Amino acid sequence: MIAIFYLSSFSELELKGELAPFDFIARKLAHMAEYALLTILLFWPLSYEKLKSPLPVSAIIAFFYAVSDEVHQAFVPGRSARIFDVGVDTLGIIIAVIVIRNIYLKFKHRIFKPLISK
Repeated sequence: MIAIFYLSSFSELELKGELAPFDFIARKLAHMAEYALLTILLFWPLSYEKLKSPLPVSAIIAFFYAVSDEVHQAFVPGRSARIFDVGVDTLGIIIAVIVIRNIYLKFKHRIFKPLISK
């Protein structure tokens, strides 16, 4: 979350030179990837808690952070808040939910064991 907040503080983050035509696509892929990763990183510790459904909680937290990130960008000179970016972030969250559900359901006994035995 700190990394997302930090990167949102820059007024100008764009590709230059030969990569400039890919700037829009690269930005949107970065949005999806960072929120997919955030959802996974939120799910991992929440899965150890006694929550009945840690996956929706992770997705909701990530979504509200996406909204708050866009609000933050509205106050950064040279940046603006865009509902479209929240949609792209949400797509990343949905992708993470699909990946987690597939992996968790198949391998939960191996991958998501607590690191410390109780």
